[in-house]
Amino acid sequence: FELESEPVLIPEQLSIIVIDPKIDRKAFIDQFEQRKQECAVIAEMTGLDSLQDISLSHIERYRNILSTEQLKRGRHVVTENIRASKTARALQENNITRFSQLMAQSHQSMREDFDIIPSEVDILVEMIHQLVGERGGAGHEAVRTPDEEGEAGGDGEELEEHRTIEGVAQRSARLYRSGL
Repeated sequence: FELESEPVLIPEQLSIIVIDPKIDRKAFIDQFEQRKQECAVIAEMTGLDSLQDISLSHIERYRNILSTEQLKRGRHVVTENIRASKTARALQENNITRFSQLMAQSHQSMREDFDIIPSEVDILVEMIHQLVGERGGAGHEAVRTPDEEGEAGGDGEELEEHRTIEGVAQRSARLYRSGL
């Protein structure tokens, strides 16, 4: 299957900070690959090529043949695709409060349904959320970096107003180092 993408402009007054939590990248990537395989099995069990374009009701129809874990994985994929569209719309509308809420939902789903959030990232995201609240978003997303082309990353992302960016970066680093 082929993923679709559409460029979305980040509002001018906002910036993205990518913070490397120094997790074991290989272990994270291995776990992410395992989740992809699990999703392929779910798609096969439900008669699909992929989980890319299905609804939550489609996944729920297979409740009797999917395990609880498989239902959670499928639910994550479906709701994450919906959130991606909503996040793009929130950015286009410069609705940072909505963007922040969606990032928090994404992180929660990655942690609870996809079960792929290392504790270090969970701590970091919580610290960032305490610093920026709904003035920005803190979440754990699959971020691609040049040295990991085609692989999922494990960086905490934060969107925040330019004027506070340096302070947030410094406070995040200080809190994270002292919190672990």
